[in-house]
Amino acid sequence: TAIYPDGLFFKANKLFGEWGFLAMFVAALTPIPYKVATIASGVFGMALAPMVLGSVLGRGMRFFAEGILLFFFGDLAKRIIDKHFALITVVLAILLVGGFYALGYVL
Repeated sequence: TAIYPDGLFFKANKLFGEWGFLAMFVAALTPIPYKVATIASGVFGMALAPMVLGSVLGRGMRFFAEGILLFFFGDLAKRIIDKHFALITVVLAILLVGGFYALGYVL
């Protein structure tokens, strides 16, 4: 279609169906547009509890970590966060998802 590439809607539906909590958690933690993820969770019929839990934990971790860094390192942390925030959060999200995957594989 003209709005989104073919198959993207179904891929996103599958993602939210299988990994709803983790999808919301990663969206809340990373520079992925959070508003798009919250709207998608409703469109795909995601249960409210995992959506809210993933959002609260992801946003909480994101802003708590930023606050701690700013408290202890001040302006230096602000400059680093402003310059490299997207890269830092994407790397951390990949490590986090990889950790969940590894735990699921081991257990």
